[in-house]
Amino acid sequence: MRIVDLSRELYHRTPAHPSHPPVVITVWNDHDEKKEADGVQFSSKAMSLAMSDHAGTHIDAPCHFDDAPDAASIDEIPLENFYTGGLCLDLSHAPLRHEITVDEMEAALAATGEEIK
Repeated sequence: MRIVDLSRELYHRTPAHPSHPPVVITVWNDHDEKKEADGVQFSSKAMSLAMSDHAGTHIDAPCHFDDAPDAASIDEIPLENFYTGGLCLDLSHAPLRHEITVDEMEAALAATGEEIK
């Protein structure tokens, strides 16, 4: 089975919902800064990331919206629940920030000759 990663790219100042903080990525250190240990000089690169738990592509666990004590956290849900077959619909003609309608989705689906199972 081929698996396609549909994750949204995260980068410095990735747009976020107004009620959540933006993604902030900064250089912690880079190869310009040389260090020494046991007489050996070396460098390393590290980034610092600060972001909301709702940044980018994610899944809300049931405990996010259900206050029941037994509502599952994300680590309690089997990974198999998060992948399935899929279809690629061409909606590239839609303008940016356009809200795709049901009719547009149905037309794009019809153009593939496939059906949702």
